[in-house]
This record gives sequence, structure tokens and C-alpha cells, in this order.
Amino acid sequence: MCSIKYFLAVNIFMLSGLTASAQQVAYAIMPGKGISSISSFSEGVAKAKIGLGKTGFVDNTGKFVVKAIYEDAGSFHDGLAWVSKTIDNNLKYGFIDKTGTLQIPFLFDEVKDFSFNRAAVKKSGRWQYIDKRGKMVLNSSFVRIDTLIDNMYNGAYNEIKANPTSFHSGLLLVHRGNRYGYADTSGKMIIPPKFYMARDFSDGVALIVTDTVVSAQMTGNDTLNKMYNKLPPDPATFKWSLIDSTGKVLCTLDSAKSIKELGEGLTAFTNGDDYSAIWGIVNKNGKVILAPQFEKQPIGCSDGVVLVQVDGQSGDNKDGYLLTFDKAGNRIAKIPLCNAGNCINDSNLNFHEGLLAVKVGRMWGYMDKNGNMAIPPQFDTALDFQNGLAVIVTMDSQVGAINNPLKEKR
Repeated sequence: MCSIKYFLAVNIFMLSGLTASAQQVAYAIMPGKGISSISSFSEGVAKAKIGLGKTGFVDNTGKFVVKAIYEDAGSFHDGLAWVSKTIDNNLKYGFIDKTGTLQIPFLFDEVKDFSFNRAAVKKSGRWQYIDKRGKMVLNSSFVRIDTLIDNMYNGAYNEIKANPTSFHSGLLLVHRGNRYGYADTSGKMIIPPKFYMARDFSDGVALIVTDTVVSAQMTGNDTLNKMYNKLPPDPATFKWSLIDSTGKVLCTLDSAKSIKELGEGLTAFTNGDDYSAIWGIVNKNGKVILAPQFEKQPIGCSDGVVLVQVDGQSGDNKDGYLLTFDKAGNRIAKIPLCNAGNCINDSNLNFHEGLLAVKVGRMWGYMDKNGNMAIPPQFDTALDFQNGLAVIVTMDSQVGAINNPLKEKR
């Protein structure tokens, strides 16, 4: 078992300045084709609507490859997408393939996307998991029952409800008897329920809690000690560890008081409380790639890029900046939030296919990891790049899709 090893990587510094390239946007689907909405692309197609009508699926040219005949639809996963239809005045769900052929009939009241060839479906008030033939393979005992905490009214409206989740790295997080474990797609418990808390697998590792740390009692028989020991104990602190897909503990985050999964096997941690939290980042081997130094919780890691925001000293944060790092902790760029009066005031938080959607002023564009504007701000809405395409909405409310300029350069 390993403890956190502090390691401050050699940083490569680069100051970038929201510079915009002069290249023209390359449209895959031209705005104004009559499509009123398009989702992000998945497995080469995207759900789309014409006007306020039904939903179908378009290819990367905007051609409907599945007719718009459904009330709603999900994205394709494992070759299937859920679709809904009104049958006898009731909304029912089934699954189609990319030719539009109905593979699993409209039998369900609610459904989730497929993951690792399994999908959660609700029928007659009960959730279960089915395979791609529609056959039940995991019964309702594999569906997590979670308590949704009501923070607004001090728990008066806590709600206990089913929370069917997806498979990650081929494993499903299962909650049984107040403990968490992991089952495979056949229902075999690969890691028995024994953890106080657990998270889904990401990049082959998962965060789990095997123990809790309670506040210590004061020793001695004097009045002050006795009074202190009668006070309600502080909430238990979780002792987090990282495990692999066999349940083997890879490392223990001994001193971490709070953690956040960043993605791609990286975890942000802090050893301080809410008022003195300084954040660092550890990889799945327990190696600290960035020692605690950030006052703000790191945003995330995607596409091999870690994104951190650092607030400035001015009240409007115009002197703040973004930092990008690689997964080894090497700094890629320092990107000012404002440059020549142009300020980043929103983003989609994660890089996808080398680009991050950012809002500069009133308009959205796309920035690379060095802070260069690969696609200058010009859109009312900008979704993430998927399958080489990103769905956008122009400032006059026309929907289209653009090609990734980074892929065109390759």
C-alpha cells in the first residue's frame, strides 16, 4: 500500500493571449437547412428535429438517416439508441439500430443508454438491466437505491429512489446493505460490497472508502476535557483509496480530507478544511503530479489536458487566468482570462478532440490547449466536438455543425 508521494513536476511556461486564427469555419452541416436542433454526434450520427416536430437521426452531412418519427431519442451507444413513442396515450420506450430498425420493442416506461451492452430499463415500476436482445440479465437487486438529500429544508424532504447507473470499465457500482461493491455484466460480484463509499471506475481505477476517521477524544479528567468529550462528535472523515478492477488497493490517500475525480485516472485532493483548502493532483499510481498549490478546485482532465482556474486580485477577476497541464504535471500554457478587452466568461469545462468551447463576451468559439482561438468567437451556442464535428447555433438562431480544424490539419 502506498502513501501520497509529493512530486512537483518541471513546468514548461508559455503565455498565450486569446489570439484568433484567420481561417474560415468549415461547415459540415450548413445553418439554415431547416433543422431546429441537433445533439452531439455519437457513433457517426446525431439526433435531430425539424421545427417543433418529431425526432430522428442525421449523418455528418445533415441527411436524415433515421426518419423523424419519434417523440424523443437518446444517443447511440453499442450500436443502439433509445427512442420513444406514444402508444395508447402512454409514452413508451424501445431501442433502434442505425438503420432505424426497431431491435427492442416499445415495452418500457423509462430507459437509460446502453453501456458495455447493458441498459437499465423500467417496466411496471421496477428497474432492471437488459442485453441488446432485450432479455433481462440483471434484476432489480443490481439497481442502486440512493437517498437524495434535501439540503434546503434540513432533510425534511429526503427522497429514497432508484438510481440505475452505467457500467464503467465493464463494472457496475452496486449498493447493498449500506456497502458498495462492483459487479460485471453477467451479475457476478467481482469486488464484494465492503466499502463505505465508492465511485465509478475511470481509466481502470476507482476511488473507494475502506475506513473512516472519527474525531479524537481529549484525555484527562478535568472539567474542560469532560465538557469537550460530551460535545457531539465531528462528522467522520473518509479515508480514500484507489483500487484497480480486481479490487487491489493501488494506493491510499492518507491525508486527503476532500477529493474530486478529474477524469483519465487523475484525482484532485486537499489536506485542508473548507476554509484552508489548497488543491493538488495525484495520478492512479499514487504519485502527486502537482503538489497542493491551487486555491480553486481543479476543473477536470480530458483529452490528456488538465484545466485549472486561478483567480486574480481584482474584484472582476480580469487578472485571473487558466492553466493547462499534461497528465505528467508539466505546464502547457498560462492563459489570461482577459486580453485586449476580450474576456473568457464561460466554458464547457473540458477539452474534446483538442479544443475547448469558450464564451468570450457574448459569443462562443473554440480554444486550443495553448490558449489560441482555433475558431474565433461567433456562435450563440457551441457544443463539444465529437466524431470530428461540433454542433453550433449561430447568432441568428440557425443550427449547424462544423468540422474540427485540428483534424483537417493532420
